[in-house]
Amino acid sequence: MEGTADVDEAVDGVDEAVVGVDEAVDGVDEAVVGVDEAVVGVDEAVDGV
Repeated sequence: MEGTADVDEAVDGVDEAVVGVDEAVDGVDEAVVGVDEAVVGVDEAVDGV
């Protein structure tokens, strides 16, 4: 049954990796939103000039 425990640990590792990737994607999404907001801010500043 040791093999089963090893497989379980491997599956847990994959699950954690998937969560890590999801968090990374969320981080990228937030960065894109930040860039979009910055572009809007620049556009508004140019309009104000």
